[in-house]
Amino acid sequence: MAFLAGASWLIIGRTLRPIAALRKGAAEITHTARSRRLPVPEARDEVHSLAVTLNDMLARLEGAESRQRALVSDAAHELRSPLASIRLQLEVALGHPEGQDWRETAEGVLEDTLRLSRLAEDLLALARLDERGGRLARNEPVNLEEVVRQVVERYGEARLTACEPVVVRGDALDLSRVLTNLMDNAVRHATGKVEVALRADGELTVSDDGPGIPEQDRERVFNRFTRLDDGRGRDEGGAGLGLAIVRETVRAHGGTVHLEDAAPGLRAVVRLPPAA
Repeated sequence: MAFLAGASWLIIGRTLRPIAALRKGAAEITHTARSRRLPVPEARDEVHSLAVTLNDMLARLEGAESRQRALVSDAAHELRSPLASIRLQLEVALGHPEGQDWRETAEGVLEDTLRLSRLAEDLLALARLDERGGRLARNEPVNLEEVVRQVVERYGEARLTACEPVVVRGDALDLSRVLTNLMDNAVRHATGKVEVALRADGELTVSDDGPGIPEQDRERVFNRFTRLDDGRGRDEGGAGLGLAIVRETVRAHGGTVHLEDAAPGLRAVVRLPPAA
C-alpha cells in the first residue's frame, strides 16, 4: 500500500507539473505584458496541445490589441487636424470680430465639422465590423441590381454600362455602403468619366479615368488610414478608411475586392457569390 501510494504520488505529481507551470505562467501574464507566452512541455501529450492552443490564443489577442492601439492612435491623429482648424478659425474670429467675415468663418467651421462627422461614421462602421468578427449583421437575400441602381442614381456624373439581375445573401445597407465608398473615390479622382457595371455572376466594377494608382500600392490602400503621397491618395475629405471598410465588408459577404488598371484610370472589382 505504501509503495502504491508513493508511486501514485510520483506519477500524478509528474503529470500535474506541466499544468502547474501553465497556471503559474498564466498568473504572471498581466494587461501590461507584451509578447508573453505560456511554457510548452516537451512531452507530446494533451498538455502540450493545450499549451500550444493557449499560446495561439494569446498571439491572436496580442494581434487584436495591437490593431486596436494602432486604430486609436491613428484616429486621434486624424481628429487633431480638423479640431485644430476649428479652434484656430474661432479664435481668430473672436480676437478680431470687427474685420471678420463671419459667413466665411461659418463655412470653414462647417467643412471641418462635416469632415469630423465622416470620420466618426467610418470609425463606427469599422468598430461594428470588428465587433461582429467577420459575421454579417443580416444574412438575407439582397437584390444587388436594385442596390446598384439606387446608388448610381445619386451620382449624376456616373454611367451604368451594364446591370444584370443577381441576388446575393447579406446586408443590403452594408453592400450599399461598399458601392457608395467606391463611387466617392471614383468621382473624386475622375477626369470626366465614371462607369459602373454589374454582371449576373456577381461581379461589380467601378471604373474612372483619373490618374490611377501604381501597381505596387493597389493592395496597400486597403489598409486603414492609408493615403498615398501622390495627388490621388491625398484625400482632403477622408481619412483613408473607405477602402478598408469596403474590403472587410466584402470579406464578410464571402467575396473579394481588388484594384486594377483601367487604361486610363482605375477599376475596382468586387466579386460576390450569387445566392443559390
